[in-house]
Amino acid sequence: MKSWLLALSAVGIFVIACGHDDDDDHSHSPTGEHTSPFASCQAILDACHSKDVGEGPSHDCHEVAHDTGANEAGCAAKKTECVATCNASDGGTAASGHTSPFASCQAIIDACHTKDVGEGPIHDCHDVASDPAASEASCSAKKAECSTTCAGDGGAT
Repeated sequence: MKSWLLALSAVGIFVIACGHDDDDDHSHSPTGEHTSPFASCQAILDACHSKDVGEGPSHDCHEVAHDTGANEAGCAAKKTECVATCNASDGGTAASGHTSPFASCQAIIDACHTKDVGEGPIHDCHDVASDPAASEASCSAKKAECSTTCAGDGGAT
């Protein structure tokens, strides 16, 4: 009886430990896109999500729409400024030094950076060009494939 109880306890701990804990305190659609029930917050998310590189004005605006206390009034107050800021942003590629001295690598970065969702074929292409060991030859060999891949939807489907 004790071994059965111990085994059941172990399974329970495993389930709790391995459960999905999405602690980013904002909504996602079934495709993983960020969503908000507030129109102004959603407008900011639409403009800023792909331009958020983890720091700077686009990130700050993206967070305005994500904050736990986000509401229509708060987002409406920042909507014009944030949408303009994010629409003018390059997604951090130049400001973050996310550039390559190799033309083929830069072409892949330009095509894939804002669509990279952290996994999948677009991420793989982005990594090819962003790898410190990347060269013109390594990127040139993948440029056509990655240009086609990154012309897609960012892995949302």
